Amino acid sequence: TGPSTYTQQFPTAADRANNASVMADNPAMKVMTGPGHGLDNYTYGAMMSNEYLGFMLIFVALMSVLMVVRHTRAEEETGRAELVRSSVVGRHAHLAAALVTAAIANIVLGLLIAIGMASTGVESIDWPGSLVFGAAYTVVGLVFAGVAAITAQISGYGRAASGMAGALIGVAYGVRGIGDAGENGLSWASPIGWAQAAAPYVDNTWWPLGLALVVAVALAAAAFPLSARRDVGAGR
Repeated sequence: TGPSTYTQQFPTAADRANNASVMADNPAMKVMTGPGHGLDNYTYGAMMSNEYLGFMLIFVALMSVLMVVRHTRAEEETGRAELVRSSVVGRHAHLAAALVTAAIANIVLGLLIAIGMASTGVESIDWPGSLVFGAAYTVVGLVFAGVAAITAQISGYGRAASGMAGALIGVAYGVRGIGDAGENGLSWASPIGWAQAAAPYVDNTWWPLGLALVVAVALAAAAFPLSARRDVGAGR
């Protein structure tokens, strides 16, 4: 599914309006997709933002979780982390390297998505909206990299750390869905809800993404003191 597919399935404004009416009147659709921005003028950009963004954010979050856990707890289980620490490196070098790697991966991914979307040439898929669209992936990935950094410190094994962080991704998606369906503001308790509140291609609101970035930094910062207080070899 992508912009080119939407142009084939919904070639006219009337087709898009019919699709928008289904989303507007169906709480189940809001649970699955999101709050429904720009339904009164349902452009291809609005369709991408509403029907594609929230679901794909799950995979970016999972990528970040697996990457951070792989380079922290999993490395400790194999003994490689202690081997690295035996040389001249800081005590937080392993965690810092994992977070930097995840940050670079998410920034590159966001840029590639933004460039790819803006380059499609589809009506309403413009550069300003594409930059917000790509940034939404980046900041959600960074939030869950921070989540994984913490679960890696409070779990004895890599699988447990991944499982806890993965469960929190599910909670974030569920909270966002309940909030959007009930229109009760609960979606603001979810990083996925913040990304969708940016409404790429509709409102292009940057500040919810800034909120996500602040939370990501706070989570990452909280992981370092936790790392200093635990037994590195406890998971082996």
